[in-house]
Amino acid sequence: AESLKRPQGYGAKFLQRHSPSGATWADYVAPAPPVISDGRLQGAWAEAVYAGVVFELTNDGWQDNPDYSDGPVGYVITYLEGCGYGAHAQALEQAEERYRDELQQPSQEGSRAFLTHKARNGQTWAEYLRSAKAERGKKGFVHGAWGECITAAVIFEHENPGWERLGPYSADGPAGQVLAYLDDLGQGDMVEALNKTEEATHDAINQGRKIPVFDATYYQPPVNVIEAPEVGLEPPSTSGRKKALLIGCNYPGTGAQLNGCVNDVNRWSNLLMNLYGFQQQDMVRLTDQGHNDYMFFPTRDNILNAIRWLTDDARPGDVLFFQFSGHGAQRPADDDSEV
Repeated sequence: AESLKRPQGYGAKFLQRHSPSGATWADYVAPAPPVISDGRLQGAWAEAVYAGVVFELTNDGWQDNPDYSDGPVGYVITYLEGCGYGAHAQALEQAEERYRDELQQPSQEGSRAFLTHKARNGQTWAEYLRSAKAERGKKGFVHGAWGECITAAVIFEHENPGWERLGPYSADGPAGQVLAYLDDLGQGDMVEALNKTEEATHDAINQGRKIPVFDATYYQPPVNVIEAPEVGLEPPSTSGRKKALLIGCNYPGTGAQLNGCVNDVNRWSNLLMNLYGFQQQDMVRLTDQGHNDYMFFPTRDNILNAIRWLTDDARPGDVLFFQFSGHGAQRPADDDSEV
């Protein structure tokens, strides 16, 4: 993948900062077009714009740094155009203005704004934590979902040192909102341990040591398997909104090479457009042959980020189509992420 062509603007310093998934912002947003819902920007591109506005409002003197001369959001919009999605530039500009207004509102007591940020699995922290039990590890720190969330909040505070100026965060702070949410969910007996984890994480970052509970190699499985409130109902009327993610892996030049998987993507694409009314802009195609465009190569990050695009703002009646052609394997599940 290193020899593949990156879109114009890929190397901008702001876009090399880390997104919620752990990938850089450049990799997080690139595979998929912006999602516009009810006239508003949603999904990964919206998250990048929000992060850019937060950076500008909380990092004094960024204007004097030549690496940020066009402004963080300016680099996001330039990259959007480099990815071929320039028609959506106005939506990003409108989102920037909206986020700037929201973040400069007066202090908001009881806010849980940090819980609306995304965890690495694509869920909001509020969704991810709702049924997660806070548990202590051997050193007394809280690990698992709650440990990762408090870690993310502390990192947010260090990366955005002027966060106290942001209305949605200023009253309790990002980490304080996580602690309050733990109490909201009836786990107040673990607040002391989570507070200890927060303090240890601050100390580790300040001293340049390894933070206590975060493991960047661990992929957070989505949780909260919820029983349907009703079953046996008629399917909803179709909304007219359609998306498709098509992936074909031939593994060229390897001992595991296949020959028909990219062709499967082409055939599915033609079928969806000619028979089922999908438009080209409704589809993301990731293939490993016939081009050298990094955006549309089926790397792990591109596949995960494209799946997030597929499900962003999904509503009853939407048609979401996923297709994968390539090798498969099975491994035992060592957690409760499967039913």
